[in-house]
Amino acid sequence: MNASFLDAPVKDDKRRELLYRGQLLVYSLPRVHSSSGISRARWRKKSSPLDPETAQFHLPVERSQRSLPS
Repeated sequence: MNASFLDAPVKDDKRRELLYRGQLLVYSLPRVHSSSGISRARWRKKSSPLDPETAQFHLPVERSQRSLPS
């Protein structure tokens, strides 16, 4: 039986296990916005000086496939 978890305080390993078993994890907006802000900042830094939303059309494949900076 599947369950839904709201803002579950679980570590990454447990979260992955739940997701792979088909469970639904829902997180409230402040938490989602916080982590999306971090990702957005990393993409801005990686694609600079280009716009992150269109950078893939202007970057060479080798540069666009590199991992994000830490």
